[in-house]
Amino acid sequence: MPSPETALLIIGAGPFGLAMAAHAGELGIDHVVVGRSMSFWGEHMPAGMMLRSGCDWHLDPAEHDTIERFLATRGQRAANVEPLPLSLYLEYAAWFEATKGIRRRRSPPRTGRGSGRSSTASRPTRDGIAESRRPSARRWTRASGRRAG
Repeated sequence: MPSPETALLIIGAGPFGLAMAAHAGELGIDHVVVGRSMSFWGEHMPAGMMLRSGCDWHLDPAEHDTIERFLATRGQRAANVEPLPLSLYLEYAAWFEATKGIRRRRSPPRTGRGSGRSSTASRPTRDGIAESRRPSARRWTRASGRRAG
C-alpha cells in the first residue's frame, strides 16, 4: 500500500495536473496525482470538438514530449491536424501520461450512498441561497428574503 505521505499532492489529472506531475517527476519531487486522467475533457466536451489552441499548447514543461513529437510517432505533422480535434488531444494526453510514467491514484466514484452527507444536509443552489435536501423543508425566497412555505 502506498504511503499516505507525499511532498506534493496534485488534485486532478487534467492538462495542468498532468503537466505538474511531469515537471515534479523531472525535478525528483515525490508526488501523487489523484483523479481520472482527462475525465472532464473526455466526458463533458462535445464529440467532434476542435481545440482553439494549436499544437504548440502541449503538456510538457520541459518541451520534450510535445504534441509535435507525438504526431511524429504516428507519421503526422502539425500542419495536417490543425485545428486539433479533441479526440487527437485525448490520445496525445494518454501518450504523454504513459511516456512520462505518470501514475495516478484513482479517486473513488461519486455516489449518493456513502458520500458522507446526511439526507438533511444543506447545499447551495444556483442563486447561492442554501436549501435543505429534505423535500418538506422551508425554503428562502430570493425576492423577499423571507421563508416560503
